[in-house]
Amino acid sequence: MGRLVQREVKGVVAAMAAALLLTACAAPKANFAGTAPQKVSARAAETSVTRGRVASVGWEAYDRYEDRRLHAYIAGVVAKLSANARLTAGAPKAIVVNAPAPNATAGPDNEIAITTGLLALLLDEAELAWVLAHEIAHVELGHPKKLASITRPTALSEIRRFAASRRRSEMAADRRGIELLRAAGYDVSAPRRLTQRLGGAGGRRIAAYLATHPTNAARLAAMPRSGGGARRVDAYFDAVDGLRFTFPGRLTIPVRAGVLVSPSLKLAMSPPPGYRVLDTGNALEFAHPDGLIRIRLKASPESGPDLKAHLHDLHAPLVATAQAGPLLDVKKYRSFNDRDALTGRTSLRVGGVTAEARLSVIQGDRRRFVLIALSPVSMKAELADALWTFEHSVRPIDADDLAVLSRLSVRVVTVEPGDDYRSILTRSGAAPIGETYFRFLNGLGPSARLRAGQKVKVVAVR
Repeated sequence: MGRLVQREVKGVVAAMAAALLLTACAAPKANFAGTAPQKVSARAAETSVTRGRVASVGWEAYDRYEDRRLHAYIAGVVAKLSANARLTAGAPKAIVVNAPAPNATAGPDNEIAITTGLLALLLDEAELAWVLAHEIAHVELGHPKKLASITRPTALSEIRRFAASRRRSEMAADRRGIELLRAAGYDVSAPRRLTQRLGGAGGRRIAAYLATHPTNAARLAAMPRSGGGARRVDAYFDAVDGLRFTFPGRLTIPVRAGVLVSPSLKLAMSPPPGYRVLDTGNALEFAHPDGLIRIRLKASPESGPDLKAHLHDLHAPLVATAQAGPLLDVKKYRSFNDRDALTGRTSLRVGGVTAEARLSVIQGDRRRFVLIALSPVSMKAELADALWTFEHSVRPIDADDLAVLSRLSVRVVTVEPGDDYRSILTRSGAAPIGETYFRFLNGLGPSARLRAGQKVKVVAVR
């Protein structure tokens, strides 16, 4: 097929995808027909998360994360910050909690808890020092003991007073924490950077007068706008390389050779050999190596009273936006390990090129799945083979899959000249996370460019 025709056909595929309103973000190019085993860092080999529950208030349901080197590193930062604090019981003891939520707390027992979910998202030692300085400030100011002595309020007036007191405590800990950060020689722009990046993540909407924490705007207004002081990026990345953590969102992971697991879809599957995988969180796309065949899988609400009505709901936007012909060869079949399914095909003509779309609706246990396959007419036999292989591989997630999902870790990779996030993930054998999460994990804005020699974090399966 000539290059001009290839470009036209790819344009048809893109147009059809847009017509179906199934947007996809960029994702790494990878062949999962034989995924290489992941390299386990020496640091990860020393790690255990099964040495007993956490005693700190609020974390009793979680395991303590044991890693001698990581704890020694964090303890060193705590000691540096505590040297300038007025602490009657000495420097607090810092523990790491194996929990996905990015959080840190100070308890009345002179103990600070920080989660693996937060450690995975920090970008340098200055950010870690800010988190610890804020909690050390709470300890110095006596907030944890005062909070532990308060009977939980029940009346609205008491709740309002309690919440207002907590907000004042947080602002006081911010002010004192910044003083401790500066005294220890750290970059004092870290509080602003971290608050801007993570401040709104996962927050619940609540009336301002009942919130126990100040608004981000209020906190940012009191934080230094410019820095100065040490950031120690390399030291921090070395400390968290191999950190095991629970992924807090949606991610498709290669759990074994040729098998992917999608937690968001609650399915395991094998892509057609050689196909690239694109993960948008709530949908998966498998692309032929030259991009001329696309297979998209997405969970869907039950659009109509039956599979036939649902199938016609899929077809209707193609008629309006991609000049689709009638829905032909509508028939029942069995798919996804013998699930009821209905399929049909239609032709589309965009830019003078004719292509074919196969639309299918599969009935799951509690929801339906939509499977949409696009290809040029000349490749419909190849498409049929790819679909047969793919559909017969799809199954519910099992215990073995969940065990793999519990073995995620942070891996630090050095950017090479010409690298983009796709090449980094491919070269490192990392999990196929979407570009949006890769940038969030590394604090990179939408237009930020990678620099040769820069260290970045990826997600690995141990």
